[in-house]
Order: sequence, then C-alpha cells, then structure tokens
Amino acid sequence: MATEMWDMIAKAAVGEASSEELEQLKAWEDASWNNAFLRREAHEAWKTSKDVPIHFKPDVNAAWSRLSAQIEQEDASSTVVPVYTDMTKRNKWILITAAFVALLLGIALVIRLLMPDPDTVYDQIAEANSNTQHVVLADGTHVGLNHNSNLRYPSRLEGDIRQVKLHGEAFFDVAKGTDQPFVVYTKTTRTETLGASFHLVSYPRNGIHVLTAYTGKVRFSSLVDADKKRVVKPGQEAIIAEEGTSVSIVTQKAATMNHAAWQNGRLKFEQTPMKHIFKDLEKHFDVTFEVHDPPLLTQVWEGVYSTESLENILNDIDHHTCIDFEKKGNVIIVTGKGC
Repeated sequence: MATEMWDMIAKAAVGEASSEELEQLKAWEDASWNNAFLRREAHEAWKTSKDVPIHFKPDVNAAWSRLSAQIEQEDASSTVVPVYTDMTKRNKWILITAAFVALLLGIALVIRLLMPDPDTVYDQIAEANSNTQHVVLADGTHVGLNHNSNLRYPSRLEGDIRQVKLHGEAFFDVAKGTDQPFVVYTKTTRTETLGASFHLVSYPRNGIHVLTAYTGKVRFSSLVDADKKRVVKPGQEAIIAEEGTSVSIVTQKAATMNHAAWQNGRLKFEQTPMKHIFKDLEKHFDVTFEVHDPPLLTQVWEGVYSTESLENILNDIDHHTCIDFEKKGNVIIVTGKGC
C-alpha cells in the first residue's frame, strides 16, 4: 500500500484528515475486504494505545520476528497444499496486518513514553521578557530564564517524573538526591537527567535546538524523530536541527562554556579561536563583528572577564594580539595582522 494511504489512515485516527482525504480513504476502504480490514485494525490499535500503561515498553522487533516466521511458514505450506492458496494469501494478509498493528501500537507507546504526562498540571508560569529571571522549583532545582523565554511548571513536583515546559533559553541546575528523572519539554525536544546542570536553547521558529552540559549527564532527544537522541557529557553540546520533516542531531565538544554568561556575567576563554570569541561577545553585548581578514579568526586568546565593558575587553585583546578594532555604532570592524 502506498505511503500516502498510511498517512491518511494515521491522520484520520487522530482526527486531522481533511474531508477530501476522508473521501479518498472511504473509496479505498470500499475497494476490497483487505483494505477495510486494515483500516479497522489500525483504528482499533490507535484507540487501544491510549489505555496502555505509560511505562510499558513493547518489544516490537521480537513481535515482528515471530510474525515473519509465521508468514514464511504459511508460504511453505501453500506449496504443499495448493488447494488452500486463496486462504493462505488471506492469512498472509492478516499476518501482515497484525504486524502493522503491532508496529503502530509500538509507535503509539513510544510517543506516550516521550511526550509529557497529560495528568501533570502546569499551574505556575515564569516569564522573562525584557529582563532575565531566576526561579527555584519545589524540588530545589534552580532555573535561570533569559530574555523572551518562559517556563511552565507544577507547584509540586510529584509522581514518577519531575517535568516542566520551556519556551526559549534557560540554564538549569537540577537538584539531585531523588530517583525521579527531571524532564524539560520544549515543543519538539525532550531533555532528561537525574541531576545535572545544563544550558538549553529551544526557539521553535529557528528549527535549531542546542543543549550544553556543564555537570552530570543529560539525555537529549527529538520528539519529531525518536531515533534522534544523545547522552551529553560535561563540556559537550548536542544540536538538533529540523528542516521540514527532516531531523538531524550531532554531539561535539563545546567551543566555549559561556552560554550562560547572560546569567552570571562571566566570560571565560581558554586558548579560544577568535571566531568563537566574537560569537560570544556578539551575543553578550548585542553587537556585530565584521572581519576583513579571515585568518584573524584562527588567532587564539585566553582571558576571564566578569564586569568589564566591551571596550575594555577589546582593548585587552588588541594590546596582546595585534588585532585592531573600530566601533561604528553596533558594528565592530576587525583588522590587523595578528601576532
């Protein structure tokens, strides 16, 4: 069956099919008994999946192996007793249908495991508009919210999972000493840890979601494609990129650990190439760097700054690297030969 038909069956199951798609699906269903059977079983699998315990983990591969073996057995028997060929073909279709239903059920269960618990009540909201904001959750977890970000969370973190919802950018210092995983949901990502500190940026309109681990291990995964997931260790960052229906994820060493400089005002560079330094300074001081000589971007620098102004930081770099800076409004012109 064409992929488009499976898509229509799925959309109809969740009530998202258009009237035109429903008409096409009805015509396809009326065309044969097999089609009607497939549609009915798919619909029943979807309804059943809603009542399955959230922590159940289906072994879809094992189920598929068993069904494949049965199909092969039916094929073998059909060559011995040809009089039952029609019934054998029907049985084969039923087995294939059962395999689809098992897979559909498995997919539905995976989605239920990944998605937020619908019983959780997010009765608190913290919003950071023009200013940053600091929030302490009921379990002792500290959350710093950057500009244009908001956090929804329960007043009491109870149950098997401590879960919150984030839109935007935040730094989490998750309280340890509990067996409850701490989970941060955004529109298309899921971040889980038992206790760690990490920085997360997730603006849906950008299609780029970045997690940087500072302490502890953090699991970062896509809600769009469940196969895209990574365990991120301190000093690493994971990037989930979405483009249409395509999702990719990469893990790499973080170029700098200044992602939360907006929260503590501290910038630290350790033999850091200028291209990364300029990027951090652009974000921290809301400026743009224009580099006329690309090799300057490979010049490395180290230094720690807490309360210094942009002018003082640039003067410090200029004095020790032979790189010149000229400020024109919010644009910094970078020239020089380096040294």
